Amino acid sequence: MERAAIFVSDLHLGKADELEDFVPKNEEDFCDFLKKQSDNFANQKVDLVLLGDLLDIWQVATEAEKHAEESDIIDISIKRDIDAGRVKDIVSAHPKTFAALGEFLVKDPDHRRIISTPGNHDHSLIDPMVQSPVREAIARGDKSIAERVVFQNYYEDPDMGIYAEHGNQFDEDNDYDNFDLFGAEAPGFFFVRLFWNRLEVLQPSLDNWMNSFNAIVSQKLWKLIIPAYEFFTQYVTDDRPFKRIQVASFPPIFLEGKVVGVPSRGENLREFPDLLFTEKVDRERIFSTDNEVETRFRHLYHEPENQEFKVAVDEILGKKYRGKPPSVPESAPETVQLEFLTRDPYISAVKGIFGAPDGTPHARPLKGGLLKPDIHKYVLLGHTHDDKEVKFSDLKVTYFNTGSWSVLRDSHGSNASRLCYVVFKKGSQGGITAEQLLWK
Repeated sequence: MERAAIFVSDLHLGKADELEDFVPKNEEDFCDFLKKQSDNFANQKVDLVLLGDLLDIWQVATEAEKHAEESDIIDISIKRDIDAGRVKDIVSAHPKTFAALGEFLVKDPDHRRIISTPGNHDHSLIDPMVQSPVREAIARGDKSIAERVVFQNYYEDPDMGIYAEHGNQFDEDNDYDNFDLFGAEAPGFFFVRLFWNRLEVLQPSLDNWMNSFNAIVSQKLWKLIIPAYEFFTQYVTDDRPFKRIQVASFPPIFLEGKVVGVPSRGENLREFPDLLFTEKVDRERIFSTDNEVETRFRHLYHEPENQEFKVAVDEILGKKYRGKPPSVPESAPETVQLEFLTRDPYISAVKGIFGAPDGTPHARPLKGGLLKPDIHKYVLLGHTHDDKEVKFSDLKVTYFNTGSWSVLRDSHGSNASRLCYVVFKKGSQGGITAEQLLWK
């Protein structure tokens, strides 16, 4: 019997409020996609793999949480019944999606499975109680269908040479010391719950823009500068014990007598003005340890048409320096572009899970042991929302990133989503093909 495995990731289903990332247009496309794949692979054995962040449990918040004046009143404990309730809210907001998933299975229940691998935003799906509303929404009371909905931390099919997991374990701000442990969350969880959710309520869908913080600058959303400063200050000074993201954890370095700006560790925070928003100070900078961000903000500050921005910055600097703010230089700090600062860390991660020949530390996949190129010909990750296909000639391995099905907006606010998926086929003669495609 011919076989197929279809991979999608990062739908980020929410509860249809200001924090929703799975907009109606993308949801309609996804339901059409499922119907088309169901027809295309009739009479074949098919695994539909939802490769993490199917749900955005992190961004299911109460009205009190979304409008909290102080971060310390937002609950950050992880409880099974509460997260199961959040999942029920998501399911209720997206009946079409779960009906379409169920119809995909009903078409041929003996030869189809839906495999859901938890990501960071839906890590609580490692627990059966939290999984239950998803399984029930897909199966709609049919026990035989419910058995075809499988939750597992990673997907492996040696027969087709595939290894896949969400990919957050290779992101230091979103990894877990023990992925199997319910209740211990990644640093990104606390940042989203205490900072980002409240900011996005003030500018709905802010995190859907290409380079989220850059949207504040490109769209001149200066009304967000003061609350962003206040929310971040509360986040870093909240006295509860939790792991915080490491914004710009690397200081500037010196090379051949020149100062070199090192980007923030978390790529989603590349545009974050880490010096402006924290108590850290630097003799040479006002806004950021990232030279590119520092330069951009200096120009904005001195442009006459951005008076609202200047006023907001002056207010923040006044508070930070207790009434004695420094002047903001017009000239930009000298910067040097280095190749190693611009590499995709996921390329290194994928190579590392096979065991790096140059002696650098291995990246550990959720499978536990290192992968073997004679067995695992394809590695799939999601998480970055950046679809790609990279062939490693030395390993004879291909890396796919599945991209995202949550909405992405361009610099003008238009929907710029790239609805990507990866399909593996094994023919009756045993030949295997792998293809990355865009839907419409």
